[in-house]
Amino acid sequence: MLMGSGADDLKGTSTVKPGAWKALILLTAMMTFNQIDRRVASLVIEPLKHEFMLSDAQLGMLTGLAFGLIYAVTSIPLGLVADRVNRSRMLAIVVAVWSAMTAMAGIAFTYGHLLLTRVGVGAAESGASPTATSIITDLFPRDRRASAVAIYQTGIPLGSLLCFIAGAWIVTHYGWRAAFMAAGLPGVPLALLIWLFLREPVRGAFDQKAPAYDAPWNKRLADAFRFIGRDTRVLLLMIGAALLSAANTGVTGWFVPFLMREHMMSIQGAGMVIAFASGICGGIGLIFTGTLADRLAKGEPNRMLILCGSIALLTMLFAAGALMAPSIALTVLAISGYSLFCYSFLGISYGALLNLTPASIRGTVIAVEMVMANLFGYGGGPFVVGLLSDTYGGPHSLKSAMLTLNLFYLAGAVCFIAAGRLRKTA
Repeated sequence: MLMGSGADDLKGTSTVKPGAWKALILLTAMMTFNQIDRRVASLVIEPLKHEFMLSDAQLGMLTGLAFGLIYAVTSIPLGLVADRVNRSRMLAIVVAVWSAMTAMAGIAFTYGHLLLTRVGVGAAESGASPTATSIITDLFPRDRRASAVAIYQTGIPLGSLLCFIAGAWIVTHYGWRAAFMAAGLPGVPLALLIWLFLREPVRGAFDQKAPAYDAPWNKRLADAFRFIGRDTRVLLLMIGAALLSAANTGVTGWFVPFLMREHMMSIQGAGMVIAFASGICGGIGLIFTGTLADRLAKGEPNRMLILCGSIALLTMLFAAGALMAPSIALTVLAISGYSLFCYSFLGISYGALLNLTPASIRGTVIAVEMVMANLFGYGGGPFVVGLLSDTYGGPHSLKSAMLTLNLFYLAGAVCFIAAGRLRKTA
C-alpha cells in the first residue's frame, strides 16, 4: 500500500512556502540553461551536415535519439535517488556535468565524439526535471502548482530565445564549435549558485500527513508502476505527453534547417525567427495558459487534462500552417502562433500529474514520465523526421517528414481528452 496521499486527497488552498519564489527563479534559470544546452545542437544542424557529410537520419540521431535514449535509461535511477537525497545538492551536480559535456562538444573532431558528448548531456539532464518538479510541489500548494510549473517551464522558451539569438550570431562569426562552448560554460557558475542558495524543502509539505516512506528502491519503483497502472488517467497522460513531446521536438528541432532549405534563409536569419517565436511567443503562451489553467481548473486534474488536449489541437493546426504557408511572412506568422501553444501543455500536464501523484513516489513517477517523454518524444521525434526525410527524398522531403510527424499532435490530444473524461479509479 502506498504511503502518502494522491492529488485527490491533497489539501486544497494554502500559502506558498517562505523563499518559494526565490527558489523558483533559480530553478527557472536552471531550466533555461538546460534548454540552451539541448537546443544548440539543433541550431548547428546545417554546419554539422556539411562538415561531417551527415545524412538527416544521422543528424536526427545526434539531436534526438543519442540524447533521449540515455536520458530514458538514467531517468528512473536518478528519480529514485531524488526521492531519497538532498535534491538541491543533486541539481547542482547534474547542472555542472551537463554544462561541461556541452562545452566539450566544441572540441569534437568526429561524429562519434559528438554523439558521446550528447550522451553525457542526456545522462546528466535526466536528473534535473524530476528533481526540480518535486521541489516545486513542496514549495507551492495544489491550486498554485500549474502556474508555478508554467513559470519554471518558461525556461524552455527563454533558453530557446538565448540559444537562437546569441548562438546564431556566434555560429555566423565564430563557427559551430564556439557555439557549443558558449552554451556550456556559463552553466558551471549556475551550478555553484544552486549549491549555495537553493534550500531543500520539507517533502510532502502540502500533503496530508502520512508515515515516512523509506522503502527500498525496487519496492518504490514497483509502487510507482502500480500507481500508474491503477489510475488510467495517469497512464493516458504519460502516453499523450510522449506523443506531444515527439511532435514538439520533431517540428521545432528541424525548423531552422526547414527555413534554410525551403525559404533560403541564412542561419542567423532562421535563428532570429525561431528565437522570436519560441522565446517570446512561447513564454507568453506558457504563462498565460498556466495561469488560465489555475483559474479554470483550480487544481482539478480532469479539467487540466481536457485543456491540454484542446491546446494540442490548436498547436497541430498552426504547425501545419507554418509548414505549408506559401510565403515567408505567413510562415513566420504561423510559427509565432504555433509557439504560443506548443509549450503550453507542459506546465498544465505536469501540474495535473503532480496533483494526481502521492508525495512518497512523486520523484519516481515523474522520472517514469520523463522516460516516456524523452525516449519516445525527444529521442524519437527528431530522429523520425530525419529518417523520413532521407526516405522521402527530393527537394521538399524535410517538409513532408515534418508534416507526417505533425499527426502526433492529434494522437496526443485524443489521449489527453480521453483521460480528462475518466473518473478516479480505485
